[in-house]
Amino acid sequence: GGGSDRSVPPKAPQLHVGAKVRARFGATALGAVGTKFYPGTVTRLHADGRADIVYDDGDEEECVDPKWIKERSTECSPPASAEPTGAAGRAEDSAAGA
Repeated sequence: GGGSDRSVPPKAPQLHVGAKVRARFGATALGAVGTKFYPGTVTRLHADGRADIVYDDGDEEECVDPKWIKERSTECSPPASAEPTGAAGRAEDSAAGA
């Protein structure tokens, strides 16, 4: 026999520290009107389900309502080439010679 899968809850994003997400900046305080989703990273999870997020552009937001947070889907479209220049070719100082 095969039981029905009707008791399976809808799939919610598994938020965890370090998760790459898209969150509606400002929506927790202002609502959806006039706010947009921006890419960011979860830096802290709260007991009530809210999350602290550091956005890729440097903004930070605390206690973001999880309803405004989406997992960053792995889309097939290539990322926009808006990477900050000079961040890649920086030499590490830890290899100061012996």
